Amino acid sequence: MRVHLWYGKDGLDVELPDANVRGVLTHRPAPRLEDPVSAIERALREPIGTAPLEQLARGRKDACIVICDLTRPVPNRLTLPPMLNALNRAGISDEAVTVLIATGTHRPNVGHEVRELVGEEVESRVRIENQIADAVERAGTFYPPEVIKA
Repeated sequence: MRVHLWYGKDGLDVELPDANVRGVLTHRPAPRLEDPVSAIERALREPIGTAPLEQLARGRKDACIVICDLTRPVPNRLTLPPMLNALNRAGISDEAVTVLIATGTHRPNVGHEVRELVGEEVESRVRIENQIADAVERAGTFYPPEVIKA
């Protein structure tokens, strides 16, 4: 059986033995958004089950936004500018924002890869760092764990 995996920019087709496949889970089709940026801005202003990002950020001195690396097809170029604008309105300057690329065990993203991942606007506005798997430090334990349900 041929299966298309959403991996990287274009995806990856793999061939699997039929005997090893019970079924394939896929997402439900959704209508295309006419204006994705407006939809993102609205979601940040009117989230489900929590306060708006701007309200949560007010009074904070800095922020860190964690994003996936290039192996995940996430539209960071669309989502990051409205998030940064909300943080700015809350009083957090671009200089106080770090975008952390969660690479897991993958190699760091560099140069043109970072630009492709976040776009030129975001690259020029904020500090961008790669998470380095070998440089992990224990920060502590949270108890009890907080479970958030939508």
